[in-house]
Amino acid sequence: MLGCIDLSREPAVIPTPLHLCAGAWLLGALLSGLLLAQLTQGLQPAALWNAASRVPAETWAVASLAWVASLGLRALRLRREWSAGPRIGFVSSLRLVALHGAALTAMPVRLGEIGYVFLLYREWQVNLGRAVRSLIWSRWQDATVLLAIAAALLPPIPAGGRWSLALAILLTGVVILPALGPRLWSRVPALRRWRWA
Repeated sequence: MLGCIDLSREPAVIPTPLHLCAGAWLLGALLSGLLLAQLTQGLQPAALWNAASRVPAETWAVASLAWVASLGLRALRLRREWSAGPRIGFVSSLRLVALHGAALTAMPVRLGEIGYVFLLYREWQVNLGRAVRSLIWSRWQDATVLLAIAAALLPPIPAGGRWSLALAILLTGVVILPALGPRLWSRVPALRRWRWA
């Protein structure tokens, strides 16, 4: 129970009046403008432009496409994860991924992770326990992929060994441990309520 909201239940969808939505957008735009002004204080636009113009256009294009592709892949992963529930479209998944990314960028000390949990709760009516599990699972997948990439690039090991190690990390992190997870968690009484639904 947080204040007067019972977070263990599925939330009721209550339509928000238009004037509150417009006020929230205006407040968000004002706060964003103030934050941008604070962050760019003392910034020399000419120096920034010179540094950016030295990067080849192809690099900007590849980096931009990779960023957009990563958003799309994360939205597909999220949509697939929640496919057993109500019909969730790609655009809705993409919106949630983009909002979560913005929260991570804007909030200090990775407090934006909490935004993911509350976005799932608010947007898709997912109870908070399942939303926290989803966040943990998502971060587990991210860590597994990053560890596999690091292993694949590890210089002291010959190429064949690096790729074998990367494949072993991926299999362990994405297939074996998640399959064993519910059995392992059920043995710890304090974690039983956090088991996969």
